[in-house]
Amino acid sequence: AASSPTAAPGAADELVLRVVATAGGISNPSNMLPWTTVTADGTVIWQPVPPEQQTGSLLVRRLSPDGLAALRERIFSPGLLDADATYVLERRPGAPEPPGRGVGVFTFTAGSGDEQVVVTSVEWLGDEEEAAYFQPSPERRALDEMAQALRNPEALVGADAWVGPAEPYVGRDYQLVLTPYRDVPPYVTTDASAIPWPFDGPLDKFGEPVEGPTPPSRCGVISREEAQGIVDALAAAGYAEIGMDKATVGSLDWAEGNGTVDLFLMPRMPDGYPAC
Repeated sequence: AASSPTAAPGAADELVLRVVATAGGISNPSNMLPWTTVTADGTVIWQPVPPEQQTGSLLVRRLSPDGLAALRERIFSPGLLDADATYVLERRPGAPEPPGRGVGVFTFTAGSGDEQVVVTSVEWLGDEEEAAYFQPSPERRALDEMAQALRNPEALVGADAWVGPAEPYVGRDYQLVLTPYRDVPPYVTTDASAIPWPFDGPLDKFGEPVEGPTPPSRCGVISREEAQGIVDALAAAGYAEIGMDKATVGSLDWAEGNGTVDLFLMPRMPDGYPAC
């Protein structure tokens, strides 16, 4: 398979594996921040389990060539990422209606270019609920276990597999998503004019429109230095969910538009994910 393990290291922007966990429905852009990213030069970026009600920060650490080969073996030897696949919940014949609940969805993206493989899988809901309502799915269970394990990649290979310590991840560039609302009541927070926006013109003309509900969000890519200016301004205003190593979120008043604007700022991965 195209995604099978190889020993030779590659480029920093060549993807080995990305794991993204979403709620399976409409969510804010910060949910696109990957749980785990592995690139072909041995870079591993991951989001440890975050505290409740907070966006998770990212760590980065480099694997040696042998360490990268060992991690590839752990990821790809089960064969679950050899080809595109989708694993969903399937009701057992005659089973009662399952209880209403939200479910998580994992998206595994392995490799790059024409050989890229994408596997999507609904999370494992626990032995009791699965046995009562759904068809057995060893693939979903194994993929759930893999996603959870990759949030602690240091435990998957030996200590000698790593080169240097883990550090907070800072992206080369950042995705900025703005959702402006004209002519609505204010949040009574910091006004958008206090933020050093790295562009000219009104906020609802920034970047490119994002398909979705009205009003549309606007998305663009900014430099690390420009992102740092926004984070510093939010910090000075007392916002809590901010940082260069995490998804920064904020709700601002927007006097110029007689409304408000929601802000999402995310470090991009070495392969340019997420793209607008």
